[in-house]
Amino acid sequence: MHVLYAGNSLDFDESGSGLSMVFADWRFKLQVSNPLSVCLCVESRGDRHFMQAKTDELLANIFSAEGHS
Repeated sequence: MHVLYAGNSLDFDESGSGLSMVFADWRFKLQVSNPLSVCLCVESRGDRHFMQAKTDELLANIFSAEGHS
């Protein structure tokens, strides 16, 4: 995920608890405890449709990465 989004991020934190990335109009935090436990939080600056599109995009990337593991 970091590789996919780092080029556009304003800030990021890859700590032991997960990955957080901040962009101009949105941000996300991804935590993976094990292959069956994923927590994703996506926020936007007041644009619900944009937030849903980014959530769908992130989930597609997560599930795509799981398929290639």
